[in-house]
Amino acid sequence: VVCYSELWNEMLILAILSVVAYICGFGALFLRAITQAPFRFGEAAFRFRWKFLFIKFRPDVRWWSMVICVKSIVMNLGFTFMTHGFQQLLWVMAMQALYGWFLCYCQPWRHLLTTCLDAYVTFALMFVPSLMAYYGGQSGGADVSDEVANLGFVICAISLSPIFVGVVLFSFVVMKHKALEDRDRVKAEFNDLHIAFTLLAKAPFETFVEFYCKLDDCSQRFFLSSMNVMSVEYAGASKRTGRLSDGRNVATKEQRSSHEQSSNARATGEEDTKTAVDV
Repeated sequence: VVCYSELWNEMLILAILSVVAYICGFGALFLRAITQAPFRFGEAAFRFRWKFLFIKFRPDVRWWSMVICVKSIVMNLGFTFMTHGFQQLLWVMAMQALYGWFLCYCQPWRHLLTTCLDAYVTFALMFVPSLMAYYGGQSGGADVSDEVANLGFVICAISLSPIFVGVVLFSFVVMKHKALEDRDRVKAEFNDLHIAFTLLAKAPFETFVEFYCKLDDCSQRFFLSSMNVMSVEYAGASKRTGRLSDGRNVATKEQRSSHEQSSNARATGEEDTKTAVDV
């Protein structure tokens, strides 16, 4: 179909309606499901219908599927108002760089190695346009053709390299699952983890605060993430934190009641402290 031809004009209205229906309509439907997920993920019917939106990502980054959709739309949208090839290459590089930064910050995939593979693919897609942009202002000629041929080999190698990287990372996953079959080793690791959490739970509040303040920023972030996991998966606080949980938490009612009382007391203490400081 040639742009601005009679057939193009006839199909324009249908194309606009299709974009509105498929992109805006389904996008709004998926966004509604993602918004309701923290409150309804405990329902079996809701999980059965919408699990494909969340199963690949970490429970506290349930919205990453929308990020992927927005990235694809915005990246293709740039080709509608950028007609020069060099500008389009810069646009692709900018979108991939923005997505790569956000990917490294959020680490959305359920498995860390999947995040590593996604990061490698993203930066490979940044590197390939940068090589192609090198010849954006070159004129034709035999020498340029030879250089383009050599460059094409490099671009093909970089484009196919994620396959080999994926195979290597998959082998690490297989080795990890085989290591979990060693029951004695796994039991020893869980025992060390249980001892560490028990010591931390029995520590006085002042000691706990002093310990937390000595941690660096990254360690504090990991510590808060662990607290979020325990609050949701063990104490059932998904509605407050936004992390997805199917509701099958293992804490007893007495433990959950104690957790809620401690949270309320801590909040009341913070308010009293703030009031005292203001006075």
